[in-house]
Amino acid sequence: MVNSEKQKWILEKAVEIYNQKGEIVIRELAQAAGINVASVNYYFGSKENLMAEVEKYLITAINDLIEPIEKEELPGKEKLKKVLYALTEYFVKNPGTIKYFYTILGINNEHNLLLLKHIVDRKNPYIQLCSRIIREETGITDEFEVFCRYLMFICSLVPPFLFCMLDTDMLRQLSDFMNVSYTEKEIPKDLLLKYMDTTIGLVLSKP
Repeated sequence: MVNSEKQKWILEKAVEIYNQKGEIVIRELAQAAGINVASVNYYFGSKENLMAEVEKYLITAINDLIEPIEKEELPGKEKLKKVLYALTEYFVKNPGTIKYFYTILGINNEHNLLLLKHIVDRKNPYIQLCSRIIREETGITDEFEVFCRYLMFICSLVPPFLFCMLDTDMLRQLSDFMNVSYTEKEIPKDLLLKYMDTTIGLVLSKP
């Protein structure tokens, strides 16, 4: 539980580091927050407790992205595309979050299993929203198939993230292959929108 202003300050710096690197080195955090190393344990008890608070922050941040979109008066397809764009933008700006989740997928312990369970919990606002749109647009009633469509949707976040990780040479090769000019490690909006149209088309295709 984060109560004091000092805890909030340390957590804010921890999130900044985590969002970019996918991990937190206590010495680096202490330097960024202007505190000594022992202060992290003093305010959070352990690095594990600190990471738990960072994870809570991430889940809340994602839920906060989805909530205003859910309230908008938009056709289901456009709403789903907007959700995908918001999530893509968030993860591209915060690549450490993707790196962290890739890491925990390969570590089978109780904490990581609980975190993954939360991510795919059907009570989560973004899963509920996406699943409802999929049911309404496709007419699918089988919940397992709806969930598989949702997984297809959420896994479509991976290619945009990988695009931003390309080095200069790979980016040049991709530009040559597609006969376009991409010189920056930022996804061109036209490419992203076309990719989203294709993805949403597959997710919402009739069975």
